[in-house]
Amino acid sequence: LRPLHHDRRRSKEMGLTKKSVLTKCGSVGEGLSKLTSKPSFSRDAKKEKTSAATTHRLSAAVEAVPSTAEAVSSASCDEVFSWLHWSPPVGTPCKTTLDRCFPGALPGHAVLKRTAQSLKDNFGMTPSNTMYGDSICPDEINHEPGGLASLMSDHWGEVFPMGGIGGAPFVGKTGFAAFSHHVPDDGHVLILFGPHVGVSEAGVVGKYCRKGQSCDSSACGAVLSAYCQVCDD
Repeated sequence: LRPLHHDRRRSKEMGLTKKSVLTKCGSVGEGLSKLTSKPSFSRDAKKEKTSAATTHRLSAAVEAVPSTAEAVSSASCDEVFSWLHWSPPVGTPCKTTLDRCFPGALPGHAVLKRTAQSLKDNFGMTPSNTMYGDSICPDEINHEPGGLASLMSDHWGEVFPMGGIGGAPFVGKTGFAAFSHHVPDDGHVLILFGPHVGVSEAGVVGKYCRKGQSCDSSACGAVLSAYCQVCDD
C-alpha cells in the first residue's frame, strides 16, 4: 500500500482528482475504497517520515557550512599562508612585528611561484635554460628545507654559491666570470641576493631560536654588528 499512499500525497501536491489518480493507477473497486479511506501509517512509515525530516535538517546544516573553496576565498592571504604553515599565525607577536617592520613581506613559497611565473611569461626563463646562483649569507638557517633558497634551488636546479657573511658576493669578479661561463647556450642568469634577518616568536627583530638551542641568538650576526657600528658612529 505504500506506493498507493505515496501517489495520493502526490495527487494533493499536483491538484489531481481521485478519478484521475484511479485512471492512472488502473484501480476501480478496492482501489477506490483505499483512496477514499484515511491513510494509515505503520510504525515503519512513521520512522521513515521522522528519518526523512532528520535527514532534511542535517542536509540543511551541511549546506550552511562553507566549502573549502568558499572558506579560502573569504580568508585573507595572511590567513591562508598561516593555514599552510608558510608564515606565522595572524595576531602573534612574530607576525605583528613582521608586518610592522617589513610590510608586504611574502613567504618563500609565494615568492617562488610568483617570480617563476613572471620570469617564464616575460622572458621565457625555465630551469632548462637558466643558470641559478645565490649571494646570500652561509648561515645554516638560510638553507633549511622549505626556505626560499632551498625552494629556489629545487625549482631552478643546481646553484652556484657566491655569497659570504652578510650575503656580500665574496667570490668577486673572478667568481662571477666563472659563474657566467656555466650558463646554457643562449640562456639566462638568475641570482638571489641580499642579507637576511630573523624575527623571534616574541617579535624581536634580529633574533632566532636555532635548533638545539634554548635561547634566541642573532640573525644575521654580521649585519647586526655592522648596523650597530653605523649607529654608534
